[in-house]
Amino acid sequence: MEIFRRITRQASPGRIIKSFAVLLILLALGYILALSSAKLELGGSSPGQQVLGKAPLAGQRAMEQFCTGITATPRNIWLVGYREYADEIPASALDLGSLLPQSADEAQRWGSMALQARSLTLRNGEGVTLISRLGEDGEFHVLAFVDGRARLISSPDGENLFLLTGLNLAPDEKRPYRQSAVFRTSDQGKTWQALLENGFMAMTERSKAYFLEPYFYNNNEVWAWGGYEDFERIFYSPDQGEHTEAIELSKKLYADMRPRGDYTNTIKAHVVQLDAQQAKVWVSDRYWDGRNWEAITREGQLTRKEGRWELGEVRTHQGLFIYQLISNGKGRIIAAVSQGNIFDAELAELLVGDHSWKRLSTLPNPFWPFPADSSIRSNQEHNFFASDDVILATIDSDHKVPRWLYPWGRYPANISADAVYFSKNNGRTWTKLAIPGYLGVLGFNAGKKQVYWNKGNWYENDDPNIYSYDLSR
Repeated sequence: MEIFRRITRQASPGRIIKSFAVLLILLALGYILALSSAKLELGGSSPGQQVLGKAPLAGQRAMEQFCTGITATPRNIWLVGYREYADEIPASALDLGSLLPQSADEAQRWGSMALQARSLTLRNGEGVTLISRLGEDGEFHVLAFVDGRARLISSPDGENLFLLTGLNLAPDEKRPYRQSAVFRTSDQGKTWQALLENGFMAMTERSKAYFLEPYFYNNNEVWAWGGYEDFERIFYSPDQGEHTEAIELSKKLYADMRPRGDYTNTIKAHVVQLDAQQAKVWVSDRYWDGRNWEAITREGQLTRKEGRWELGEVRTHQGLFIYQLISNGKGRIIAAVSQGNIFDAELAELLVGDHSWKRLSTLPNPFWPFPADSSIRSNQEHNFFASDDVILATIDSDHKVPRWLYPWGRYPANISADAVYFSKNNGRTWTKLAIPGYLGVLGFNAGKKQVYWNKGNWYENDDPNIYSYDLSR
């Protein structure tokens, strides 16, 4: 400060004005650079970058906000793509629809020439999903395809894979529940079986099976929530979805959460099994009470007694909202939550013993050093992962431009940006990755701590390579 005083005493008024003008220009340039870097997604590290494999067909790399991407198992690496037109399906790929009873006559009548012609047009008005597996030659090969959207899930050991589709099945008295077609492969895609009678956790009554987001506790035990905004029951299967048990939650966990006559609610539900006899469920509700945004979360304890799960003690957490929740595979439960301020998301860890959430850190901010509201990108499936000490998150951030910069504006201006970050110390520090924030992350291999990505969707980028980063470095 003394040096500054001496300089200002000795400098002329004109020189001082020029110095302040230069300082203001530098600050303005820094501000513009920070906003531009965030918006254009400039920069980012590339730890151990490698080419995972090549996906030569655009349909393999055509990504959506849900269902598509990479499923990494201990046995293989799978890539699921979805495209409106099926103009490049290899002749060797299996049409899974031909395995269904209502499709058999059509396939026999028209044969392969008709199927080829059909592939050149819009299939069923819903597009087509391609299921590819990474080969030893470093290329993803299309093994099967199906009309419409489909979700590929795997048992943790990778021995059994299930494809949850939207293909409608013909009515059948043998099927007690209505569910679209589900296929299973137990030999890594060589053959597929249509699960016609019991489906996959069909008791959930999801008419479109791909809306299910199953959670595997181990190779056999699976959990899933029910139909659209049906959080009054949760479903459990001890045998990979063959048989299902419904656990009623409505009386204690869900009832009266929603204010009467208010339809501005957002509800998130989560489940984690702790061991063979214990599990936890959370239902978070965010709503507008007419004056303010409010939040409430109810946490339920599930205990398995005499072969059935029972809901026990329920705790209410006022002001808590759980956006995303994951287990790191080592007994730790980590979530993106808000506690008090509904729009102030942060990273927290569950303290199982006292049923509270310990704050770990704020979420990273692409606009730093300028303030912004950051959250985990909600409308993207591959957005939040954890493995041991590594946390990976796709961030959606909003920066409010100061009003004095645009006094003529009628409404406040926001600038949004996407970015992908990872942390190796529980969120105390974050490192930005050189991955497109929108649909860039294709999947995560928790065992190897690898993130899989590409340089953009097929329509904006023709690079056939799928890349990986090693986050253990």
